[in-house]
Amino acid sequence: MIMIGPEFCYVVVPGAAPGKRIGIVKRGKKGYYLTNFDSPKASGRTISDFVAGMNALLGVDTAEAQAMLNDSMFGWDVAAAKNDGGAR
Repeated sequence: MIMIGPEFCYVVVPGAAPGKRIGIVKRGKKGYYLTNFDSPKASGRTISDFVAGMNALLGVDTAEAQAMLNDSMFGWDVAAAKNDGGAR
C-alpha cells in the first residue's frame, strides 16, 4: 500500500487527563506516543492551540491530523476513518 501524507503529527488525545493530553501519531503505527509538552494547568483551548501550531509548522492541517488520529485508532486501511476518500 502506498501511503501519502505526513509521516507524523501532533494530536490532542481524546479523554486524556491533564498532563497527558498531547500525543504524536506516526503514519502506519497503531496508537499514539505520549509527549511531555502538556501542563496539567493548561486549558483545553491552550492545548488545542499548541497542537494546531505544532502541526502548522509541519505543514499538517486539522483534517489531516484528525484522519491520522482516527487511522491510528481504527486501522490505516479503514476507509471510514479517512478524510480524503481513501486516497492514501
